[in-house]
Amino acid sequence: MTNFDVEVLLNIHDNEVIVGIALTEESLHRRNITHFGPTTLRPTLAYGMLRLCAPQPSDIVVDMMCGTGAIPIEGATEWSNCFHIAGDNNPLAVNRAANNISSLLTKSQINEGKLSWGLPIDAIQWDICNLPLRTGSVDIIVTDIPFWKKGWTPRKETGTFTQLAYGR
Repeated sequence: MTNFDVEVLLNIHDNEVIVGIALTEESLHRRNITHFGPTTLRPTLAYGMLRLCAPQPSDIVVDMMCGTGAIPIEGATEWSNCFHIAGDNNPLAVNRAANNISSLLTKSQINEGKLSWGLPIDAIQWDICNLPLRTGSVDIIVTDIPFWKKGWTPRKETGTFTQLAYGR
């Protein structure tokens, strides 16, 4: 169909039915990201990964290999009652994440027309083998493992995945 007035999406899976209506014609796969890297995760996928973890108020949510910060940024906008930490070893990635956080804060201030004290998010450069976090201080780890290469397939015997979402 073309030139339709309303787009309705219906998903049926086992005993669950989800009905959605498109509110805009604009795709949401680039929302909240202004500085892209070589492997930027789509914000819609980041949201889905976080939603599977069901963050609770006051949870500390960490993305250990944040890249451009899509996961923590989606987390800070949708679960603002949690604190989100974006970390990466690459200084360019941390800079992109910080710029995306800054852009999001600026957009939030313009839309609300008032001074904002910030977002529950921070970006840090770190070595993943020596994280500066106390044992037991993190409630949820959600990350997009950056080792994906075009044409690479996971080894069947190890069950390797390209994304990791770990909650309680």
